[in-house]
Amino acid sequence: MTVFLTAGLLLGAGFMYWLRGIGRPWQLIVDGVGVIAYIGFTVEISRTVIRVLADDAVFMTQVHEVLLSTLFLLSGAYIGMYGLSRLYESVRFGRKM
Repeated sequence: MTVFLTAGLLLGAGFMYWLRGIGRPWQLIVDGVGVIAYIGFTVEISRTVIRVLADDAVFMTQVHEVLLSTLFLLSGAYIGMYGLSRLYESVRFGRKM
């Protein structure tokens, strides 16, 4: 399973790197989806933490519900691939992100 996850991460990041390289419109699309994924990721985590605090629940047992959220999983996966592609771009061209 780890091999498939690692391969998916590398292939997805490579695909994003390639997309960003073929033209400005694709850069905007990939970056725009990255912003949306970042917002979704942050909001889902915040929503879970706020609910735990408002319910005065046991923090360590309830906060793990976020791991069952589809929004959290999809946005986290996109952010992981997007971040890796931008890191490679930064290293490859010697410029800051």
